[in-house]
Amino acid sequence: MERGNEPEIKGGGDEEGGLGRSDGSILFTKSGGTSTPVDGGKRTAFEGPYECTGGTGRFEGFQGTGTYKGERVGSLKTGSDTYIDASFNCKMP
Repeated sequence: MERGNEPEIKGGGDEEGGLGRSDGSILFTKSGGTSTPVDGGKRTAFEGPYECTGGTGRFEGFQGTGTYKGERVGSLKTGSDTYIDASFNCKMP
């Protein structure tokens, strides 16, 4: 899955995005939480709640919640890698 629409939010906050599949289906998501600079800002740790808010294609009507935790290694200015562990239960109501 690919994730999109993730702005850099200092200290955390809410963001909306989507997880896309190669068949064109998109799972719409909303997340909140915190982000914390680590190692003098060379890394950023983040975690919080996750919500599925609908979708297109095979994800149409999906709803659910979960959590995520991850880390971004490197600066957004120079390029970075992001690692995310997410656990959520999203399904048709």
